[in-house]
Amino acid sequence: MRHSSPAQRLGRTANLVIFLGLLYTVLHLLGFLGLLHGYHLPGLVIALSLLGLGYGIRYGSSACLYVATALFAGLSLYFGVLVVSGWT
Repeated sequence: MRHSSPAQRLGRTANLVIFLGLLYTVLHLLGFLGLLHGYHLPGLVIALSLLGLGYGIRYGSSACLYVATALFAGLSLYFGVLVVSGWT
């Protein structure tokens, strides 16, 4: 089994954050065009900040890594609450 170096793991993390930021941005832009419902300006701000955090991680900022981790934890809790509230 081949183990990745810390730099490779950090690069993959940065690429994942950038990809999710791009995906979230595209969803919100489609929402602004009227093709999807429920995507508003605060979500676009979060999506663009994810992109910025991803590039910050890529260029070695540990603060961006911690902020992105907290942001994803918050988004996970938010989506979890939405799912649970949909069941009731």
